[in-house]
Amino acid sequence: MKIKIEENVKDYIRSLPDKDRHVIGEYINRLTDHPQAIGDIKKLKTRFPQWRMHISSKFTLFYHVDGDTVCVDQIMTIERAHKKYGKI
Repeated sequence: MKIKIEENVKDYIRSLPDKDRHVIGEYINRLTDHPQAIGDIKKLKTRFPQWRMHISSKFTLFYHVDGDTVCVDQIMTIERAHKKYGKI
């Protein structure tokens, strides 16, 4: 599968320290194997099919699948994501 990353996600990742950027990049690359990707991935019960991936107990990445493309919509800290779950 192909991966498409929203500009706001790219900007957020660029603002992080090198170590975090590297780890996030590795996790995003795993999404090319969706739905068999390895990691803490869960399909959310939302109006439109959406998935979340926890990244090394620091970040949560939200994405959806459009045909043969994984579209990375958002990334945030796990703490912020847990507050947001009810609003997705």
